[in-house]
Amino acid sequence: MANGLEETKNTVIADEKTGEPGWVVTNPNGEQYIVADSVFKNKYEIDPENPDQYKPKGGPVLSVPINEHIMFTAPWGQEMKIECGGSLILGGPNDIYGIQSTEFNNTYASTGRDKTACLEAALALLGISKEEFIEAQQVATNHPTLDDESNDKIEGNDVPNL
Repeated sequence: MANGLEETKNTVIADEKTGEPGWVVTNPNGEQYIVADSVFKNKYEIDPENPDQYKPKGGPVLSVPINEHIMFTAPWGQEMKIECGGSLILGGPNDIYGIQSTEFNNTYASTGRDKTACLEAALALLGISKEEFIEAQQVATNHPTLDDESNDKIEGNDVPNL
C-alpha cells in the first residue's frame, strides 16, 4: 500500500458460530480476503449463471468515502487500515468495513441515489441521530489520524438538513 500503510494480515480460523474454517473470497480485480463461515453463508450464494462461483446476496450497501487515512477495529475484531480515497461500507450496525479506493471502484457501482437520502438511511441503519453524527465528526476532527496533513475535513455545516 502507498503512504506507509501496511497490508492487513489475514488468517483462516474456525468460525465461533459454525466451527467451520473461513472462506477465501476473491473480488473481481483479484484482491483476496478471508470471511468467517457464518458471515460468508449470510452474504454469498451460488451464482446460478456459474455454479462454480459464488455471488453476493442482497441489494445495495451504503458507502462513505474517506478523506484521510484511518484505522479502526472492524466488527470481527481485526484492525483495518484504509487509505485516503477508500470507503467505509455500511451493511448494517454490525457490518461495517473498509475498502481501498481501487478495490471499491472495481467491486461496487453507484445506484445514483440522492446523497441526502443515503445519509438518512445510513444514520437510521446505524441507529444514530444527526446530532450524534455531528458530535462524532467533531470528536474525530480533534483526534490525530494517520495523516495529520489532511485539511479536507467534513464540517458540521456540510451535513445536509435531515
